[in-house]
Amino acid sequence: MGVFYPLQTFSKEKSIDFTKVNICIESSNEFVEKNLLILSQALEANSYFVNSNQRQTLHIAAVFSCNFVNHLWTLSQLYLEKNNINSQLLAPLLNETLEKALSIAPKNAQTGPAQRNDFKIIENHIALLKENENMQNIYQLLTKSIIELKNKE
Repeated sequence: MGVFYPLQTFSKEKSIDFTKVNICIESSNEFVEKNLLILSQALEANSYFVNSNQRQTLHIAAVFSCNFVNHLWTLSQLYLEKNNINSQLLAPLLNETLEKALSIAPKNAQTGPAQRNDFKIIENHIALLKENENMQNIYQLLTKSIIELKNKE
């Protein structure tokens, strides 16, 4: 038994360059491991051997760093569209955010009102989101998380 786990997001609309994909291989025996490695090498992907706990931990981290981030970007886009603002205005910010997260520790790249303890802006944002309870709740939860992590330093 084995697991061939590409640590990547897949969509019908976009093809993937497997030379830039990390493949996690989990196997219960050498034969399966060898064949999964051959498959990974055929794709010219980066191969990593993991156990079940590591794979599950990676999956949770991937959900946070990919799925949740993408959902937040989606909410941002919908919020801007609802307010008749072109969401492409965020593109340079999103690119810089990703570049910084990859080049320095994301914790060190954190900016914004929660990082600065700018409670006046935070309160204003929460008030402006009063008509969107879901975004307001997410805003409050993430603000609290940023402040708590910052205070652990």
